[in-house]
Amino acid sequence: MKVTPVLHQALQRAPPMPWNVYGVTPKRLLLEEAAHRDHLDILLLQETLLKSNRQFRLRGFTNFLLPSNPGGPRVCAILVRSHIPAAPIDPPPDCGEGVEVQGVDITLAEGHLRLFNIYCHPTADINLGEVATLSTTNQLFIGGDINAHHPSLGSRSPTNAAGCHISELLKEVPELILINDPSTPTHVHRGRLDLSFVSSGLAPLTTWRLHPTLTSDHHAIPTTINVAPLPTPTGPPPRWNTKRADWPKFTTTLEETAAFNAPVNLEEHAALLTDAFSAAAGSSIPKTAPPKAYHTDHWFYCDRVKELNRRLNRAKKIHRANPTANSLAYLQAVIRHSIAEKSDIKEQKWLEWCQSLGAQSRLGSIWKELRAISNPQPPRPPSHPDPQGEAERLAATFAQRTSPTQLPEDTRSKQEALHQTRTDLINICKATPSDSDHIFTIHELDQALKISTDTAPSPDGITYSMLNHAGPTARSAFLDLLNHSWSMGKLLEQ
Repeated sequence: MKVTPVLHQALQRAPPMPWNVYGVTPKRLLLEEAAHRDHLDILLLQETLLKSNRQFRLRGFTNFLLPSNPGGPRVCAILVRSHIPAAPIDPPPDCGEGVEVQGVDITLAEGHLRLFNIYCHPTADINLGEVATLSTTNQLFIGGDINAHHPSLGSRSPTNAAGCHISELLKEVPELILINDPSTPTHVHRGRLDLSFVSSGLAPLTTWRLHPTLTSDHHAIPTTINVAPLPTPTGPPPRWNTKRADWPKFTTTLEETAAFNAPVNLEEHAALLTDAFSAAAGSSIPKTAPPKAYHTDHWFYCDRVKELNRRLNRAKKIHRANPTANSLAYLQAVIRHSIAEKSDIKEQKWLEWCQSLGAQSRLGSIWKELRAISNPQPPRPPSHPDPQGEAERLAATFAQRTSPTQLPEDTRSKQEALHQTRTDLINICKATPSDSDHIFTIHELDQALKISTDTAPSPDGITYSMLNHAGPTARSAFLDLLNHSWSMGKLLEQ
């Protein structure tokens, strides 16, 4: 499987990673772990071997799967971090008979980045002329299993037609740059079948390397492109953890901070009361912690698992440096031994946990452990880098489309004719005394708070449980704010 990370944080947010994975389903956990540990943003996979009726999902990524040939498996897939705006390039450029190609357009802070994932069968007739010419006007990355052999590519195998085509193409299109290290093989048998290209403007910003652990018969190739992407979305701010609150201390502190003279300005009045609640909460209520990003095998991870992983990585390096039949047999033996021992460790940890359960075990802790064992990945990040801005844009679009200016002309004329009559009726109703035209009482406030439970708080972070634990002074201050707003006929923004 080939994986290419594209887009790293800040000015290091662009690693596309091509990888001929040769069967992606059994390697899903390895991909999830590497994507989380190495901050991979874009994965270009070849030879996924996904059947036409099978789907493949990787937590935190948007999947672009190339439709399978009739009766055959899917070959290529591109996976992009969910918070990175991406759209498929449809149709992709024609790259020759028997060549699988798919493209994705990535939106960056400055412009776009076009990525193409290519798999060329050894007998296919490849022609990258159309996609290569895009490098003259676009920021471009091309990665994949090209199966090209030519001395200029550092190949040891005899020259083939694909190799001659690539060699001539690099001369004809100088804006397309091959970024492979000619001395570094990308295949376990020392071949250089997997090629990565970028447009000339990106070449000085690009670094190319082999991944230390992701390997099928091809090595994964992380390629870091130093471009500025859209900002990574941050999670929600921490909230007050009211389940662990010291309520007596909260009430005492709030009684002291809420004893102030109400100002005439409504916004200042609200700010003073909010500060009083925040100060009391800060001294008596802890905040929630952000979710932890666990290792995929954290529930059974121990020193023995660490040692097994170290031995496996060492065996891979030995075989990569000297790929012989003996080194391959040794690597296979280490893999079998590692799988067997990890299976025993998992079973032992599972039995130990089951034995620890008793009549006093909390149901919540049981479910927490089961979720960690069955689905150990961190929660999916927000799907948009600026959710608040996007929500406001959608709201503005909705308001524009539902504006009275969109109505037919005869309807707008009738509304204008009725406007003055409706305004006079509203003014008459406002001037007519009503039984509800009096300020709120402390009894009404107590009745309203009595049936209220915590829901998502507003940006100030004040919850119903805080109001319920307010003392007489704080409740009186809160009631004064409500009546202040009522008497002015003005609602606060928050």
